[in-house]
Amino acid sequence: MSYKHLCLASSLACLLVCFPDAASSSADIQTLKSLYRDKLDDYDTRIRPLKNQSAAIYINTKFVPQSLLEFDTSEQKFSMLGYFRIAWRDEVLIWNPDNYTGIRVLNVPIEQMWKPSIIILKVSDCLFACVCV
Repeated sequence: MSYKHLCLASSLACLLVCFPDAASSSADIQTLKSLYRDKLDDYDTRIRPLKNQSAAIYINTKFVPQSLLEFDTSEQKFSMLGYFRIAWRDEVLIWNPDNYTGIRVLNVPIEQMWKPSIIILKVSDCLFACVCV
């Protein structure tokens, strides 16, 4: 895998966000539909998910290395394959579980959520920086 492929793979991996697999077992279909409707009908992916839009949104990023592809001590460079884990608090999607028969997890496709704009920059040879805009 070349250096350019690593850059592309890393930038695509920045968009991955992991969600739990299942909703609460006590949920029925009507309650889940009601929760989706209440939380997502007016949700706008273009607006940061904060009640106070002048406040900063804190985004936690972590690079998770998968494998070392190249390690060259003579040129003092290496290349690595991995992905980024990204997490943030979406204040728009917060609810009281007691109002929805104890549902604590809602599986929302990433296309229907606000996502931070993340750019991976080549700071110097073989170094990356993750910038959230």
